[in-house]
Amino acid sequence: MAKPITTRVKVEHVERRPATTGEGIAFAHPELTAIILRLLRARGPGKTICPSEAARAYSPDDWRRHMPAARQAALELADAGQIVILQRGRVVDGRSAKGPIRLALRNSETPARAG
Repeated sequence: MAKPITTRVKVEHVERRPATTGEGIAFAHPELTAIILRLLRARGPGKTICPSEAARAYSPDDWRRHMPAARQAALELADAGQIVILQRGRVVDGRSAKGPIRLALRNSETPARAG
């Protein structure tokens, strides 16, 4: 079976301080929040990432342990309106989504919430 093609993005050190949005929302996992945004911006408009890509960038040897935090960081970014959570190409509520999800930067045509 062929190995999937992956995009490697160098993740620089992220300061350990609460990340915030313009509205002053503090994120519980600032490093993962920054990594998700960096990966999405590097991937480009209209492209998606899996939360596991952020967990792998954060901790390559122990990424599975960080999956709950990566999903939580994605939920916080979605709540702040910066990204959308997708399942089968449709915007979903990440809190009720079962199974694999994808993350995308929110653009003017993308609804902020499922519905």
